[in-house]
Amino acid sequence: MPPYAQISGDRRTVGSVIRFSCIGQRTVIGNTTRMCQLDGQWSGSLPHCSGESSGLCGDPGIPVHGIRLGEDFSVGSVVGFSCEQGYVLRGSSERTCQPNSTWVGTQPECHVISCGNPGTPRNSQILSHDGLVFSRSITYTCRDGYYSNGLLTRHCTVNGTWTGNMPECTVIMCGDPGVPANGLRLGSDFTYNSTVSFRCAPGFTMDADRASTLVCTKDRTWNGTKPHCKGTDTHTQTDSQSYTVSACHTLTHLFTPSHRHALPRPPFGKSDQSINQSIKCIYKARLTSADVTKCCTESQPKTP
Repeated sequence: MPPYAQISGDRRTVGSVIRFSCIGQRTVIGNTTRMCQLDGQWSGSLPHCSGESSGLCGDPGIPVHGIRLGEDFSVGSVVGFSCEQGYVLRGSSERTCQPNSTWVGTQPECHVISCGNPGTPRNSQILSHDGLVFSRSITYTCRDGYYSNGLLTRHCTVNGTWTGNMPECTVIMCGDPGVPANGLRLGSDFTYNSTVSFRCAPGFTMDADRASTLVCTKDRTWNGTKPHCKGTDTHTQTDSQSYTVSACHTLTHLFTPSHRHALPRPPFGKSDQSINQSIKCIYKARLTSADVTKCCTESQPKTP
C-alpha cells in the first residue's frame, strides 16, 4: 500500500476491484482502481498520494520486493528504484518531483521472474513442483521400465531459464545373460520385468542351487546368474558348440548327418511354426559348416 493511502475492497479473486484514496488533503496520483486479472496480476500500476505542502511530493513508496534510493521528496529531487534478486522492475526506475507536487513516470512494481513451463520428457511424469518462477523447482520420475542417467530435478534461475537439460528416460535393459554350456536358453527379451529360462541337454542336469528362470530387475541386472549343466553320464562327450536351430514338428527329432546324434523334441516348437532358439548340443566332434540338421518322426529310423 502506498504511504498515506487507503484501500477499499478486500476480495482478491479474479474480477474483483480495489479502490485507492488518500488521507487528509492529499490526492491520488495514478490509478484510483485496479482489477484482479486472469493472469493473477492487478491492472494498471500502483498509485501514490500527493504531498501535504507546497514544494514537496508525496512519498512514492517502496515496491514489494524492491529497493528505493533517495529520501528527498522536494521539487527537483530524483529517487531511484530497483528490485531484489529474482524480480524484474516494471514501471519507472527513476522518478522526479515536479513543481505541481507530482512525480514523473509511473509507480514501479517488482514482478517475480518466470521460467515458463519446461515440459515433460517422454516416458516420464512430474513427481513434484512448487511453481515455475525464480527459486522454484520441478522434479521428474521415469515411468516403470525406464531409467535416467541425468538429474531429474531442475531449478528456475534468476535469468529466467531452467538449470540443466531436459531429462531423458531410457528403457531398462539387462543385457544378454548368456547360454549355459550343454544347455539352451528360452527367451530373447532382456528388458525390465522380462524373463528367460534355461534347460539342459540330455545327459545333463542343472545346478540345484540356481534358478532355471531369471527376471530382469529395475537396477538393470538379472536377479541371478545363468545355471550350469552338469553331465550325469561319465561316458558323455563334453565337446560342444553353440548354434541356432528351428523347431521341428510335433513328434520329431533333430539329427546331424555327420554325427548321427539325436536331440530330444524341442519343447518350444509347434506344428508348422519355426522358432529360432540358441542351444548347445553335445557331439563327439565339433560341427562343421557342412553339418546340417534334419527332422524325422518317431517311426523313422534314427539315422539321417
